[in-house]
Amino acid sequence: MGISPQTCSFSAGVFVADIRKWKEFDITDKLEYWMELNTKENIYGNQDGGGGSQPPIMIVFHNRYSRLNPMWHVRHLGWSTGSRYSRQFLQEANLLHWNGGFKPWGSPAQYSDIWDQYYIPDPTRQFKPMRKYKIH
Repeated sequence: MGISPQTCSFSAGVFVADIRKWKEFDITDKLEYWMELNTKENIYGNQDGGGGSQPPIMIVFHNRYSRLNPMWHVRHLGWSTGSRYSRQFLQEANLLHWNGGFKPWGSPAQYSDIWDQYYIPDPTRQFKPMRKYKIH
């Protein structure tokens, strides 16, 4: 593929797409190609091995993206239960992303109280946040 591991990339968890360009460049077909090829040849691994959705998106969008202000994607909130950012910083952020294993809707997570402020209950009542433990 010729992509250096040092190449700047982005998180597939949060991105903005121009739908006209998406169609123009056949992005769906390209993503499906890489995902199907991976199921046959295991090019970038599976979800458990670090694969999943991130690698095909990084391949297809290599050198085809614009940068957003980092305040539009404050990430790593779900990588540990400990503090990483100041509350002031989080209050100034535009979008918070609990990527990683510690999600505020299902496990102990840092800043779950901030997530709670924006949680809108599911009108069908099928989804209910369930925290097994509280962080003190």
